[in-house]
Amino acid sequence: MDRAKIDRVLMHVAEPSEVLAQVYLATRPDARIGLVEPDWDTLIVDAEDLETSRAFTRYTTEEAVHNATIGRSLAEQAGFRVETLRATTPVFRDFHEADHTLGLGRTMQKAIDGGRGDWDRGHRWITSLSSLALS
Repeated sequence: MDRAKIDRVLMHVAEPSEVLAQVYLATRPDARIGLVEPDWDTLIVDAEDLETSRAFTRYTTEEAVHNATIGRSLAEQAGFRVETLRATTPVFRDFHEADHTLGLGRTMQKAIDGGRGDWDRGHRWITSLSSLALS
């Protein structure tokens, strides 16, 4: 192949290095490969309860997302030459869009159910986020 794109896949597979090895084998040496993976460790939720926001990010990185920081180094390890690295920072100003994309409520509930959070505090955190009138 001359071109390939992997977009938010490696964080979900059991052996991401094997996926990249197969892409490497299936592409020509001068092929262009696009790899897009979020780095969940950089997630910031701007809330008054900063401690809960930080705990949410830790839980997401350590428990909720299988390969939360997968995009950092595997491409070069697989043999690809990395020419460009681009970081983007999406900013959600609408709670429902953020919740849909990031799973704020769902992930907080999993953390609470798993004993990694306090129900009252988690509920207050989600409620405060959902009540923000953002434009």
